[in-house]
Amino acid sequence: MFGLEARGAKWFLLLSFALTGVHSSQVEEDNCGCREKLKELESQMKTVLEVLALKSHENPEKGETEQLSQKMKDDDRRPRSDDFGVLEPVVQGLSRTVLDLTGQIRVLQDEQKHKGSVFVRWGHNQCPQNTDLLYSGSMGGPLWSDHGSGSNLLCLPSNPVFDNMKRTVCGPSTIYGSEYEVCPDPHQDMDIVCAVCRSSSLTIMIPATNACPPDWSVLYSGHVMAGYGGYAASTDYVCVDKDPQDRPGGEANMDGQRLYYTVAKCGSLPCPPYQDGVILSCVVCSA
Repeated sequence: MFGLEARGAKWFLLLSFALTGVHSSQVEEDNCGCREKLKELESQMKTVLEVLALKSHENPEKGETEQLSQKMKDDDRRPRSDDFGVLEPVVQGLSRTVLDLTGQIRVLQDEQKHKGSVFVRWGHNQCPQNTDLLYSGSMGGPLWSDHGSGSNLLCLPSNPVFDNMKRTVCGPSTIYGSEYEVCPDPHQDMDIVCAVCRSSSLTIMIPATNACPPDWSVLYSGHVMAGYGGYAASTDYVCVDKDPQDRPGGEANMDGQRLYYTVAKCGSLPCPPYQDGVILSCVVCSA
């Protein structure tokens, strides 16, 4: 059976460990209401720790003891420092609650790793702040003059991995690299890079604006690009970064897939607010 002082030291150490193990500021997603519970518990535990400190110090400094005693007298809500029989169940209950909340927080943090959304940052090989880079590479798509094949643009990784699948005599479908067609811009004929990114929240690409809705944040902004309207092959409309990057060594004019700035056409679109022949801006936002 622990003596009075030993029991005080025991619970002082136990509660100190529990208090340092988790903090309300660590709770990002508060779906369980953990943040407010933790704040309340932190206040309660600090109070109990101060009480236990009085009893567990064998030779406390006189000034320290008097200061702490006065502090406790000034707050009649604090438990009595001379009654460990009362404090023990309080500390035990607080410790159990802390462990329970710590477990809930860890579950939420693990779940958060598998939530959110994935988006492509076209024209850039890095992800915006507060997002994770899954991989980077180059834009691929169908040959501009081909009929058929795929129509969507892909972000091809810079470190492809091939298995032993043997090519058949049928087909094939072929994917090509993509270039900027933006003459007389310095990026003319340069290969387009890309990055696949993960956001912890929802994301959306909005064309014809560079501003996000209220309470949403800008991940990146740029301009809408796509294949030329007179070409055989179709492509997606994609949002290419306003500060486009090029693939090193990709300056040769290989004419795989070609991407052009997209402009508005009045008549089928209402003008105003649209303007004929003006390049469409775009923005990628996160909730």
